[in-house]
Amino acid sequence: MTDLVHGLPVKEWLKRINEYVSIVEQSITVCKDCGAVKLRGKWVYDNLIRILKDNEIYFIEKSINVKEPLRIVDQPQVLEINVHKTKAVFKVSMNIAINERKLTNLVVSIPLKVNLGLCPRCIAQRGKAYKAIIQIRAEYHKKDPKTISKELLRKLPQDIKKEIVEIKETKDGVDLYVYDIGIARYIAKYANREYGALIKESYKLISRKPDGHVNSRLTISLRFPSINVGDFVKTKEGNIAIVEGISNGRVKLLDVVSGHRFSVPIKSYWNKELVREENIRSKTMTVIGTKADKIIVMDDEYNVYEAKIIHLDKSVRTGDKVKVLIYKGLAYIVD
Repeated sequence: MTDLVHGLPVKEWLKRINEYVSIVEQSITVCKDCGAVKLRGKWVYDNLIRILKDNEIYFIEKSINVKEPLRIVDQPQVLEINVHKTKAVFKVSMNIAINERKLTNLVVSIPLKVNLGLCPRCIAQRGKAYKAIIQIRAEYHKKDPKTISKELLRKLPQDIKKEIVEIKETKDGVDLYVYDIGIARYIAKYANREYGALIKESYKLISRKPDGHVNSRLTISLRFPSINVGDFVKTKEGNIAIVEGISNGRVKLLDVVSGHRFSVPIKSYWNKELVREENIRSKTMTVIGTKADKIIVMDDEYNVYEAKIIHLDKSVRTGDKVKVLIYKGLAYIVD
């Protein structure tokens, strides 16, 4: 006896399966400049393959139509995704059943048309449209704004840098023209955290519509501190310390007398509680011997000093060149 399902043999259902399963081609728009993908009405700035993998269920559900009494059981599995210039293809495996009875495993190809266009960010970059200006100004005595901006841009993530539509050098520093206000604020916070930059914001009125809507532009002023790694500073307690780094909104310091390592908030600098000592300089000297817990050093004028090593992890040998600070008549090896 022939096994019937809904009045037809299984073999007959298999012959007619294409009458019940159809594939609808979908389309996406890819930015030809940056590769961003417009998905569900929004632009996604990521790798196309990754976007397709993350949204494969969405495309499967939109593309595959199965008419009753057939239905898909279990979750369809994407076997592979092939991407070409004008199209992408999902190769999908799915189980087809009637009621609870599985008829077959079907492998189909789901085409996805790729249309090329321009995302708003790239349109803005081509037209140099922007919503915010970041003004990089520096009090650095070792680095100018141009050097600082290059270093800052080098460390920013690539997707953040893409929001910068133009870079201009001015007599006062460097200006970054940024398409997105949120990204501009991200850059400012990054500069504050990693470099101790002082942030000030202001808005400039661009236009006012009859309905009262105001169009304004954000200006962010970033002022970088005059302290850098290796500088000598005086704390609010009057102690002299060496700057070992600036990160996470704090200045890392090494007390030249005690050798104690500590940190203070960068706001201590802007509140003038931490001041760079311009007149304090270290001199390069030669190690000529040791004496108890002291190192005997000699400068180029043959002056000899008994110096204390403030770096607990610092070791020296006779003949080494070291940097020595003379402070209040005492000598300290600072590097």
